[in-house]
Amino acid sequence: MRQCEWFPNDCYQLRQAGIFDNATFTIQTLDFLYMNVSCDMTTDGGVGRIFQRRFNGAVNFDRGWEEYKEGFGILNLEFWLGNENLHHLTKQKQYTLRIDLITMSGESLRKTYDNFTVDGEVGKYRLVSLGEFDGTPGLIDAMSCHETMNFSTKDNDNDCSEENCAIWTSSGWWFNGGSEKNACPRSWCKHANLNGLYDGRVIFTTELHGTPKWS
Repeated sequence: MRQCEWFPNDCYQLRQAGIFDNATFTIQTLDFLYMNVSCDMTTDGGVGRIFQRRFNGAVNFDRGWEEYKEGFGILNLEFWLGNENLHHLTKQKQYTLRIDLITMSGESLRKTYDNFTVDGEVGKYRLVSLGEFDGTPGLIDAMSCHETMNFSTKDNDNDCSEENCAIWTSSGWWFNGGSEKNACPRSWCKHANLNGLYDGRVIFTTELHGTPKWS
């Protein structure tokens, strides 16, 4: 792990300081939470904070509330950064959510949402906002139906389905796009679930991109 004499608020400040390596660093958010993050300093001009990566299915994403809260996996391999970390990151500035996918044929695809914000644990890590969608031509907006939903896990069911989507999909996520219990079809449980069972057909990396609001 790269060591710094100071703790930046995020990867952007590292780049401003002349650090351009893709590596893992310790940062300190504006509300004094320390966390280790994997910084992408090359994609779209850099300053990306990777919060989820999957490429071989080695890490089990069928986890409970506390594990999704704290995060799991290995930062330079497959991992989930943690809902508490996501909350503290996204409340300090406006971030673009970027999802990069590589298909079995080697095709690179991309989706972005320009205002990704996650609530705290009291708010059940609700997906507060996504913002405007953009992406590779031909890709549909599959995330917006999950906007405003609380996070759900197998031991903390907050979706709008009659069933526990987290159990059905063996994962944790912001399941379903409605606001009333029983208002959503079962198929919406996995409409855009990047944490579901990994079948090896797509490699994907999920990042937060953006420069500070105060810059």
